[in-house]
Formats: sequence, structure tokens, C-alpha cells
Amino acid sequence: MKPILILATNQDHYEGYDIPTGLWLGELTHFIHIMEEKGIPFKIASLKGGEIPLDPYSLSEQFMDEQTLPYYDDLRFMSELVNSQSLDKLNPENYSAIYFAGGHGAMYDFVQDPRAAQWILAMTKMQKPVAAVCHGVAALTNQALEIDDQVFVEGKTVTGYTNAEELHVGHSDHVPFLLQDRLQRLGANFGEAGPFQSHVQLEGCLLTGQNPQSTKELAETLADMLLGEAE
Repeated sequence: MKPILILATNQDHYEGYDIPTGLWLGELTHFIHIMEEKGIPFKIASLKGGEIPLDPYSLSEQFMDEQTLPYYDDLRFMSELVNSQSLDKLNPENYSAIYFAGGHGAMYDFVQDPRAAQWILAMTKMQKPVAAVCHGVAALTNQALEIDDQVFVEGKTVTGYTNAEELHVGHSDHVPFLLQDRLQRLGANFGEAGPFQSHVQLEGCLLTGQNPQSTKELAETLADMLLGEAE
């Protein structure tokens, strides 16, 4: 099987604020833990290459569970996050799916960089799964993402980090937009569960997860799809 491409943000702060952000580590580690269990290969990359910054809050004790701490303590794994490969050097034809990991940093480069849109369109054209979780879903609202003059998410049922969740963590004044509002404004049908409950939406080859708690369910759904086990 061709590997899954896991794409992470290079954005390390909220623009206009001296507040650090980046990748939410658990949305990477929980995902790859499932893929390793299923025997599905993967590759970690970022838009620009080089360092993938980690949201410091995702490194707090409450989020360092048994599926995350071993990766954080693994020097080889952590070095991959410091020296990630750039998306420019990779080809969509060589991957079975793409997964956009979240963290608030994704609300910047995943939306602004046209290369994210190019990969989504290329994978969609090849009928390969496009998966995203939490703020990684912002990639689906990329400014360059249109098919035949239609916005990519228009009419599609998706989920992502909700307004209620953003308000709860206290970042609603720092983010460039509220993801739920942006998706709905672009014509998406937004599905959601209660705050911080696992929730995954599946529409064709598009898979979206609401929050960090949805990562495992999203990974299992994608793995089953790739292995031909989906009902």
C-alpha cells in the first residue's frame, strides 16, 4: 500500500499576538498509532519543510497520554518534526490518502498556501481519501480551492472545531476566523456533537473530525476505508 501523507503546519504563533501555537501533537500521535497498529505506512511533511512547531498546550500533562508520551520521548520521531520534508518535493500520485492534522497554526498556512489546495484537488480527482481533523479542516477552506467555479465544501457535510469549543478554550479573539462560521459561510453542511466529544463526518472520500478527541475515530475510519473494511 502506498503511504498516507500526513501534513502538519509550520505556523508557530497567532498572527498579531505574541502567543505560540502550532501542531496539536495528539492529533498526530493518535493518528499514527492507529496506522501502525493497522500496518499502514505514512509520511510526515509540512508545507514549507523544516520545523513543525508544537502547540505548547498540547504538551501539558493532561494530554500526554499513553499513546502520545512514547512518541514525544522518541528522539528519532521528534527529529522528524524538526526536519520535515517540504510538500514541494512530494507527488500526490505516490500516496494513498492525505491527512491534515490540526492545531491552531493550521488556520494560517493551510488556508493561505495554494499548495494545500492543489493536493486536495489532486487527491480528489484521483478518488483518494482526503482527511482532516479539528483546525486541520481549515485546509478545506483554502483560498485557492475551487472546482469548476464551485467552492470545494459547498453542499458537503463536514465537521471541525466548533464555535463553542473555540470559546471554551479562550482563543476566539485570537484566531483569524471561527472555523464553523467559515465553513457554513462557504456553503458546507456543518455536523457536530457536543463540545470535545468524538465526532466524524464521512462524505464519499472526504473525512472530517470535529476535535482532538475525534482523531482516533477518524484514523480508524480512514484505515478501514483503505483496507477495504468499511461497511
